[in-house]
Amino acid sequence: MNLPSLTRRPAAAALCLGLIVFGLLAVRFSPNWLTFQRGAEAAKAEAGSPAERAVIEEAFATTYYVARGHFVTEQARDLGTEIGDPNHKIVRWRLLMPALGHVLGLPPWLLLGLAQVGCVGLIVALVALGLRPTSSDRPWWEAACLGLVAGASAPFFTSMGWLGYYDAWLALALLAVAFAGPRWLVVLACVLAPWIDERFVIGLPLALCVRRLAQSGEPPPRLTWLKEEALVPFILVTAYALLRLKLGGSGGSQTIGQYLDQFVFAEKIPFAQRLFGAWQGLGAGWWLVLAAVLVGRRWRGGAAREETGLLAAGVVLTALVGLFTALDLSRSMVLVFPVVPLGWGIAARTAWWRRFYVAPVLALAAYLTPASNVIGNMALPFDGVTSYCAPLAAAHFNTAVALAEMPDRTAEALAHFAAAVRVKPDYADAHDNMANLLATLSGRQDEALAHFSAAVRWKSGYADIHCNFANFLSKIPGRRDEALTHYAEALRLRPDFGAAHYNLAVLLATLPDRREDALAHYAEALRVKPDLAEAHNNIANLLVPIPERRAEAREHYLAALRLRPDFGVAHCNLAVLLGMLPGRQEEALAHYAAGVRLVPDDPMVHLNFARQLEALGGRKVEAAAHYAQAIRLDPGLSAAREALARLRQSGL
Repeated sequence: MNLPSLTRRPAAAALCLGLIVFGLLAVRFSPNWLTFQRGAEAAKAEAGSPAERAVIEEAFATTYYVARGHFVTEQARDLGTEIGDPNHKIVRWRLLMPALGHVLGLPPWLLLGLAQVGCVGLIVALVALGLRPTSSDRPWWEAACLGLVAGASAPFFTSMGWLGYYDAWLALALLAVAFAGPRWLVVLACVLAPWIDERFVIGLPLALCVRRLAQSGEPPPRLTWLKEEALVPFILVTAYALLRLKLGGSGGSQTIGQYLDQFVFAEKIPFAQRLFGAWQGLGAGWWLVLAAVLVGRRWRGGAAREETGLLAAGVVLTALVGLFTALDLSRSMVLVFPVVPLGWGIAARTAWWRRFYVAPVLALAAYLTPASNVIGNMALPFDGVTSYCAPLAAAHFNTAVALAEMPDRTAEALAHFAAAVRVKPDYADAHDNMANLLATLSGRQDEALAHFSAAVRWKSGYADIHCNFANFLSKIPGRRDEALTHYAEALRLRPDFGAAHYNLAVLLATLPDRREDALAHYAEALRVKPDLAEAHNNIANLLVPIPERRAEAREHYLAALRLRPDFGVAHCNLAVLLGMLPGRQEEALAHYAAGVRLVPDDPMVHLNFARQLEALGGRKVEAAAHYAQAIRLDPGLSAAREALARLRQSGL
C-alpha cells in the first residue's frame, strides 16, 4: 500500500508517518543510550577496588543526564522517598510516572522509557494534525514536515536526551487541550498532566486560547464558549494548584517560593540569554508562532482578529512567565508549544506557502540546526545517535572529579578524564580539569600544557578556563607574557572575576615596575570579594617597602587578621612591619608569638622572632631557642647559625 492511498486511513497514516519522523528525529537528537550502558558496565568492570566501583556507580547515576532518572526510579520503588538533591527536590510531587511504575511494577528501563514513548505519541499527534480532514488538499509529506518542525524542539530533546524527564507528555497534554475533539480528553489531560509537571497549570490558558482559534466555523460567543469549554479545566487545575501549594515544603520537597529564590532569582541571567533560551526551546517553530499571530489576523473577520490579539498577548505573557519562573529556559517554552501547529495550519492557507516551499524549508532548517538545552547561563548541546555519547562523557568526567578529590587516586582520575575526552574530543571542561591535575604532577607539564590549550581552543569564551591556563603559565619561566594575555581575556569575558584579578595581581607583583598595577587588581579582587584576607596581606606586602605607606600597610594586615584571626603568615608579616616602627616592639612580639603558634614549621618565622627577642635585650635565652628551632627546621639557614653562635660567644 502506497502512502497516498494510506492517507485515506488517517490513523494508520499518522502512525506510519509519525514513526518515520520519530526515527529521523531520534537519530539526530538522541544520545546513544546503549553506548552509555556499555560504557557504564565497562567502567565498573575495570574498577581496581570496591571503593572505586562505588565511586563510578554514583558518578554514572548522578550525572545531570541521568540524575533525575535515578530519583524517578527510587520514587517508583517507594512513593514516599524523599529527594535529597536540592536541584531535583522540586519534582517530589510529579508523581504520575513514578506511581505508574510503582503500581505496575515496571522495571527501571521501561519506566524511564516512557519518556521516549511520549515522544512517539507527540510526533504521531503532530502528524495527525497535519493529516486532519481540513487539510485534505495538502500533500501527505507536509504532515511529516510538521512533525519535524514541531518535534525538533525542547520537549523532544529533553525527553530523549535526559533520563527521567517527561516533557513530551506535558506537550502532548497541552496539544490535547488545544486540538482534541472529545471534551473528555481535555478533562483527562487536566486531571493527569499536572502530576507529570505542574507547569501545565501555566500553559493551560494559552492552550485553551488555541483551542478556540482552531475550531472550524464561527465560534460561539466568548462567554458561552468559556462556560462550555474552559470552566471545567479551570476548576480542575485550580483544585490541583491549591493542593500542590499545600504539599509544597512537605515530604522533603521545596516550596515554589524556595525553588524560585534558590534557582531562579539567585542567578543573574541577562535578558539576551533568556531570549536565546526561548529560541532554543522551539527553534524553527517560532516562525509558525509568528505566523499564527500575524497571518491569523487576516484569516477571518473582526472577531478572529480580536481573538488573535488575545493569542499574541497570551504567547508573550506565557513565554515571559515560563522564562522567569524556571532555570531551564529552553524547556520552559513547552508552554507555548500548542501555538506551533496552529501557526502551521494558518500559514498553510496562504499563497506563498506552496510558492516558496515553506514546509520543506522549515523542516530542513529544524532538522539541521544544532540544538541546545539552555539552563541559566549554560547551553548544553544535544548530541545524536551517530555522534559522541555526551552522557557517557559526562559520567566519566564526574567519576574523574570524585576520584581526584580522594588521596592516592590520581592515576584513576586521569584515566577517567582521558576517557571523557576520548568519547567527546571537544569536552573543554574535561581538558581543563585534566590539565589542572597534571599540572600538580612532576614531569607532566607538557601534557598539562596540551590539555589547557585544547580547553581554550574548544571553549574560548569561558573565563575560568583562561584563568586556569594563566595560572599554569605564570609558573613557567619565559611564559609570563602569555599568562598576562589569558588573564586579560578572562577579565574581558568576566570583568568581576575576583579570582582572575587576584591571581593576575600575584603575577604582576613579581614583575619590575608593575607594583601599582598589582595593587589595582588586588583592589578589584577585594571589591568583588571583600572578605579575601589574602589580598589584604599581599597589598600590605607591596606597601611595606615604601616608608610613607607603612601605616596603610599596617591597616591592611589588621584587616586580614580581622577576617582570619588564624592567618599565621599575616601575623608574621605584621610583626616584621611593627619591628620597623619605633615603640611597637612589644606589639611585634605578640604577633610573632601568634605566628609561631600558627605556622610552627616555618624556619623564617622562628629566625625573625629570635631577632626581635634579641633586639629587646634580656630575652636572649628565648632568642637562642628560636634560632635553634630555625636551624632544626632548615639546617642550611646560615643566618640562624651565625646568630646562635654569636649569642653563645657572648656568654649566654
